[in-house]
Amino acid sequence: MPKPVIFDLPINGVMITTLEDLRDCFTTEGPKSGDERAKALIAHFREGKLAMWLRVRGLDRELAAVEEIEHCDDKNAMLKDLCRVLEIDWDDDSIATAVRTRVKVIGDLGMGTWMLVGRQWRRVD
Repeated sequence: MPKPVIFDLPINGVMITTLEDLRDCFTTEGPKSGDERAKALIAHFREGKLAMWLRVRGLDRELAAVEEIEHCDDKNAMLKDLCRVLEIDWDDDSIATAVRTRVKVIGDLGMGTWMLVGRQWRRVD
């Protein structure tokens, strides 16, 4: 049987090689709105890269727990479960901040003030 290829997990420009590196990546600074680290972790989870990364490193306990997490549209719930399983020290408020959609506000167009929330324009006045 061929030897598994060990690869690094890219998160926010940092190549993660260990579980401690992953935890440190999330604790060096607090979450921001639309946090790129959270987006990357969720994307790696959805694409199966996180599970493969855990598998090739022999992190069977974390792998089993990650495989139990339900894939859904609720990024908040997925990130909360990932943080719990991977022992990333973010509370519920931090998680909510990290998955919050960035909002772009534009000025008065003569029709009121509008902002882009996710992919939808909403009137805010």
